[in-house]
Amino acid sequence: MNANCVYGGKEFEKRNGSSRYCPGKICYTAAKRSRQKDVDDLLKSFRRGIYQNYKIFTSLLPSPGMVKKPLTDMRKLGFDDHAFYRAVTDDKKIIWHYVGNYLFSILHEHGIYQIIIYKK
Repeated sequence: MNANCVYGGKEFEKRNGSSRYCPGKICYTAAKRSRQKDVDDLLKSFRRGIYQNYKIFTSLLPSPGMVKKPLTDMRKLGFDDHAFYRAVTDDKKIIWHYVGNYLFSILHEHGIYQIIIYKK
């Protein structure tokens, strides 16, 4: 029974029903390396986003307190809505996202999306 290698596309004879790569380890190793690079790039992008958010929050709120800004203004500064590492919901059903020692929440008030940044 013949099949095509999922990495290189080359036709090969299957040794068993689950064979997906050419015989030998070349295509398998290359595919595994490619998958790992995709994961590493994703994590690098995620870390970069969290660090960017942290720098923005630090510049806007260096000491404990709270600040509210329009979301469009924050995005112009490089804010990434999805760069946080944990989310919790408080008693008022507001979802707070963690970035270091900062929390942020995005609310829709008076037709405008606002971000509330809180530092403990």
